[in-house]
Amino acid sequence: MANKKIIAAITIIFVLILIVYQVFFSKKEPSFELVQVSHGTVSQEISETGQVEKGEEISLGFQSAGKIEKIYVQVGQNVKTGEKYSHSA
Repeated sequence: MANKKIIAAITIIFVLILIVYQVFFSKKEPSFELVQVSHGTVSQEISETGQVEKGEEISLGFQSAGKIEKIYVQVGQNVKTGEKYSHSA
């Protein structure tokens, strides 16, 4: 029984020594792949599934009708939420 324990302990120590050697002392040559340089387009397709939610929606309701006389912003101009424009702008 004692011989089996000694053999098992020696085997475990031997395996541990091999693992430590492979992890810390084994020098692996880096692998390289040589290719001819060429000009081209790099593209990657990304696919995702999910649910799209609508953005902020404002419901407008007027008690009286009117006419728009002037718009104080230009087409393509960035307007932030809460920003106010007046005729002096």
